[in-house]
Amino acid sequence: MSLMRRRFLIALLAPFMIVLAQSSEALTPPPSFMVFFDSSSAQYRPQDDKVLRQVVSAFQMHQDPVRVRIFAHTDGTEARSLSSALSSMRGETVKNRLVELGILTDLIQIVIYGASQPLVPSKLDETEVQNRRVEIVLERLRP
Repeated sequence: MSLMRRRFLIALLAPFMIVLAQSSEALTPPPSFMVFFDSSSAQYRPQDDKVLRQVVSAFQMHQDPVRVRIFAHTDGTEARSLSSALSSMRGETVKNRLVELGILTDLIQIVIYGASQPLVPSKLDETEVQNRRVEIVLERLRP
């Protein structure tokens, strides 16, 4: 193939390559992190403070403006009447720590799920640490 023909094809296809690059970037899942809790507790496990520091580091290294979404969960053994309140307290605990570490409170949103979205299926009387969690996702802000 001649050099002139190659240049013509590149010029012709270049707009499509940019669209493909942008759409593949859009399919990249946002970074996420998990913090776990003891039963009926709103205090995350001490070893999970390292995870929260990783969240802040990823947040600060992000080139685009991002927000932090906190998804708070409980497991099926934690009283249903307290499930939403406990989820809320877990989300607030994590949010407060992220603010202490330098993320602006306005960039953090808490979503409360209670026991409605277990990570691991379990019976109502079975405790499951992986369901007592807060998931933290960094999402790019739309321009």
